Amino acid sequence: WQGSGLRRVLDAMIRLDLPTQVVRLGGWVVVTTVVTNVALLSVLGVRVELVGWTVRAGLVAAGLAVMWRPRALASAWKDRAIKRG
Repeated sequence: WQGSGLRRVLDAMIRLDLPTQVVRLGGWVVVTTVVTNVALLSVLGVRVELVGWTVRAGLVAAGLAVMWRPRALASAWKDRAIKRG
């Protein structure tokens, strides 16, 4: 457990502040959901047209961007909440 990759990922996530953790987790959920959906559709033999693949690619790109830059989105979200409040 001490040298595992999972521990390094979790340590990096735990060290973040709460809004940043929530944003990064949201990105991870989006990417995981899309990948799972693609795998299931492939196994079931369901045809997906260009629009479906484009939407999936956009969701994965957005999810990865949120995972790599969670502080930017979290701070923007926080600033927006302060302006509204």
